[in-house]
Amino acid sequence: MVRVIDGDTIEVEINLWPGLVARYSVRERGIDAPELRRVACEEERIWAEDARRQLTRLYPEGTIVRLDDVEEDSFSGRVVADIRRLLPSNQWIPLERDMVSRGLAVEWTPKQPDVPWCLLAKTR
Repeated sequence: MVRVIDGDTIEVEINLWPGLVARYSVRERGIDAPELRRVACEEERIWAEDARRQLTRLYPEGTIVRLDDVEEDSFSGRVVADIRRLLPSNQWIPLERDMVSRGLAVEWTPKQPDVPWCLLAKTR
């Protein structure tokens, strides 16, 4: 893994072949985290920064990740996948579980309306 972009997206480095490396932006399937760029209120920005900070703590640079069920995303250059990190116990932990259980993201599908982060922040 290379870096955390926000609370539901990471950038990974994939060794495709000896000497052939590619970087991809990967969004976690099934969740949505507060936005960092297009915020509707200050509370959303604070929540988004917290989500990115916590995900960076859970997925520091060099973390071994596995991508399952990789698909194209609607944003150019990005894919959607089930992202998992490898624990020292050789267990794969889903990013979705890490973030939703900590209240840093919500379960979401593309057919749902945008998450009302400012409204949700009032109950946080």
